[in-house]
Amino acid sequence: MIMRLSLLPSFPFFIIWLLISNLLFLRRMPRRENFAFLFPLSCLLLVLGSWALRELFPNGPVGISFIGALLLSSVMGYISFDISVGLCLFCANAGYITQHIASLVRIFSCYLPNPGLPEEPFAIAVQILAEALTVLLIDRIWGRRMWEKRDFSIGSWVQMLLMLAVVLSEVVFYSEINSSLVFVGQDTAYLCFVAMNVIMGICVLSLQFNLLLKVQLESELDIVKSMLYKEKQQFHMSRESVELINRRCHDMKHQIHTIGKNISIDPTALKDMENVINIYDSFVQSGNPALDIILAEKSLSCQQNGIVVNSILDGAQLQFMRDTDIYSLFGNLMDNAIQSSIKMEPDMRVIGLTVRREGDLISINSHNYYDGDLKIENGLPATTKPDKTLHGYGVKSMAVIVDSYGGTISFQAKDHIFNVNILIPVQEAKTA
Repeated sequence: MIMRLSLLPSFPFFIIWLLISNLLFLRRMPRRENFAFLFPLSCLLLVLGSWALRELFPNGPVGISFIGALLLSSVMGYISFDISVGLCLFCANAGYITQHIASLVRIFSCYLPNPGLPEEPFAIAVQILAEALTVLLIDRIWGRRMWEKRDFSIGSWVQMLLMLAVVLSEVVFYSEINSSLVFVGQDTAYLCFVAMNVIMGICVLSLQFNLLLKVQLESELDIVKSMLYKEKQQFHMSRESVELINRRCHDMKHQIHTIGKNISIDPTALKDMENVINIYDSFVQSGNPALDIILAEKSLSCQQNGIVVNSILDGAQLQFMRDTDIYSLFGNLMDNAIQSSIKMEPDMRVIGLTVRREGDLISINSHNYYDGDLKIENGLPATTKPDKTLHGYGVKSMAVIVDSYGGTISFQAKDHIFNVNILIPVQEAKTA
């Protein structure tokens, strides 16, 4: 039978690793002013408060000390970091269950065979290494999620309180069972009990972060839906405006020709006036009114910035799509391409746009030059704008539209050429 190493005093380890575990999830949060003073003060409060609870309730209910330590961890986060109370509880909850998992792994390390080294130094090294590796692994899997996204929405307080209850129940369950059962000479049974609690802790941590992800995705979806609604309203306004301008331009062209016949005007001046009017009146006719409207709008921005648009458009193939979806999809395509092209040299300000049918699929492709580094993350291009939380939803709204028609959208950034490829199955026509 493997000889069990002596388990080091739990309280110092508990405090040290609880503090480290909390910092896994807090370290990237915005800090309060005078952080250099507030942080040591909050850490001292956590240590002294946890010690006081241990001394005041040495034989009291197990849950008292755990609840106290959890609340003190939340207070530490609130004092030092400029975040909400709910987010403090979230980080404290995650830190607490991380410490609990690490302490359970430390118990496993006590059953490692001793290669003949002095027992106490070997036990200290093994147990510290076991907890450190566990904490680093948890940070790798879950801790990084806290700073990959800065829009921390934890959902309702009901969800947060339920998670607190689950964490405390798991920890209290382990402590109560561990103190009431005697595993003398039953190493296998004891290790199975500890392993079960490790699995429970991992499940609790996964559940907590899955709830966070769910809330974030719901928030993003609400924003995308709001954008699509606004773009729908904008489409109806743009359609009326473009139709009105086209009628006015058509009438003005006839008036110019009439005036030119009756009055002596420099033909060059007349030609210049007619070219200005042709901005709307003679723009590309794709075969789809909604596509014509959005391209007419974006043509002004392209002309002002010296951007050439090369297009091959069989817009009639898009008749099964709603007008508002076409407006939103191609509006975001053109906006992203224009923003990228503006940064290029004049001879590289070119946008290519094609719409054609390939068998039972509609193929849509947009390509343009880009400057700098452009990364594709989780299948979507990462925004290059400084504020990561307020941008990137245009691309997501495009993905939502394409998905609603059972299509696929992919992005490629290579050799400073950015490609958007969309494939949509041909369907029955839908109403706008």
